[in-house]
Amino acid sequence: MGTPHHYILFSLQPSTATTTIDPFTIRQVMNNALIQTFGVVGGSIYIDVLWVAQDGSETVVKVRKPDVSTLCGALTTASASTGIRMSKRKDSAFLPSLMPSGGKIPSEE
Repeated sequence: MGTPHHYILFSLQPSTATTTIDPFTIRQVMNNALIQTFGVVGGSIYIDVLWVAQDGSETVVKVRKPDVSTLCGALTTASASTGIRMSKRKDSAFLPSLMPSGGKIPSEE
């Protein structure tokens, strides 16, 4: 039996240089996109922002497995109005397989 969770690595591109990218902002953008696309009930999914790159270029989030396509669909249709463009790079049920492009485990320095 597998895990009920799924992990997604997104690349992030803010619409302006002054846009702050932190876990709260990422979660808010995702929730706004879900509500804009699917309404309040359809947009009510659990999202856990696990990691954000120091430069704000990538993030890893955890969602329930059935919600992966819902989240990705919402971000695709709402990316123009959310302030941060998010593109799915990888997804997996195994978190270590989503190591950042540098190949090193991220640290909080």
